[in-house]
Amino acid sequence: MIPMILTLAGFLVASAQATDLDQWLNIEKNHARSYMLQNISPRGAAIGAVVAATSTERPNYGYHWIRDAAITMNTVLSLPVFDGQENLMWDYVYFSRRNQLTDNPSGKFNAGGLGEPKFNLDGSAYMESWGRPQNDGPALRAITLTRFAMQLLQQHRDLEVKKYLFEPKLPASTVIKADLEYVSHHWMESSFDAWEEVNGHHFFHLMVTRRALLDGAVLADLLKDPQASIWYREQAKAIESAIPRFWNASKGYIVSTVSRKTNDAYAKESGLDTTVILGILYGHRGDGYMELKNEKVLATAKVLVNTFKNLYSINEDSDSNLAPALGRYPEDTYDGYRTDGEGNPWFLITAAFADYAYRIGNLKMGDAFLNRVKKHTAASGALSEQINRKNGYMQGAENLTWSYAAFLDAVRSRALLLKTRVRR
Repeated sequence: MIPMILTLAGFLVASAQATDLDQWLNIEKNHARSYMLQNISPRGAAIGAVVAATSTERPNYGYHWIRDAAITMNTVLSLPVFDGQENLMWDYVYFSRRNQLTDNPSGKFNAGGLGEPKFNLDGSAYMESWGRPQNDGPALRAITLTRFAMQLLQQHRDLEVKKYLFEPKLPASTVIKADLEYVSHHWMESSFDAWEEVNGHHFFHLMVTRRALLDGAVLADLLKDPQASIWYREQAKAIESAIPRFWNASKGYIVSTVSRKTNDAYAKESGLDTTVILGILYGHRGDGYMELKNEKVLATAKVLVNTFKNLYSINEDSDSNLAPALGRYPEDTYDGYRTDGEGNPWFLITAAFADYAYRIGNLKMGDAFLNRVKKHTAASGALSEQINRKNGYMQGAENLTWSYAAFLDAVRSRALLLKTRVRR
């Protein structure tokens, strides 16, 4: 998708631009890290809360979203070790357990209400109408906290893990156990998608739920909970049988949603959605199932890139070192302020595709996506939610925490790829 540079002159230009990118990344990753950490337990919020963005009007993102917080804290775990890192994780554990025990509107859909999408920053339930339930949140939280638990077990801190994270008993009294029991019993039910718009069955949800269950099964084995391990693996196998129906042979790509339950205003006739690639990134385990280079995944990624390349006018530039800025789905009408406008590219999605490119070994493509992020980033290093499709300026929620997490994930994958190439 990005032309190969074959001439010596072209190589020298590309090398210079790569150096510019390296210099910018060294600065921007510190900005992104700082902004992201400032959004964890921010002033005025309960300890352990992760605010989705600093924007409190047009739009108001001053809430703790279960999905966004889990993704963010997984990124925190990937940062080089720093003072206070473990404390941040424990704060998140305690706040998450508090969320699980707080009565909320999702409780009317299933026992416990663990599919509640967001909470107020003081930990109280958000009582207004919203897309409920959203079952990707508990799965993503289980993935993050299981990873944390594994790190603690490597330090022989079994008692702490059993007391606060995974105690092998029912009813569940610890955060990971509660999430795994929830998703293992409710994955086959419809819920709202990651964009909180459509109720149905979603590729993203099933991918992250499968990973949560298989990671959880390993943890259950280590903590002597064999029946749970068997149950989680059985449900993961059932999910594997359900995922192939998302492949649409006539379209030539994986659709994001099947068995749609709502007939609402969000027209997504194409079924084309970047959550498919996000589902691969966050749900990938490296165990041979739906691998990063799976031909259907690659085909879907190619269609998405080409679609958005032709959709947004900011992608019309002829710079071969810039990949297209990418949005959520082609029919999107949410412009960051209202739902009847024109959809825009998102920083987190464009950075996520850089992450995906690095993880499949394509440094050039990954750098092209990060060059695109670089082009639209504020001089302060701040990242919003969206990029205006026409003029390239930032808009929507300011300081979106997920934008920083996705960017830092991409930078980490780039560093790992470069390290692998040096070893060779």
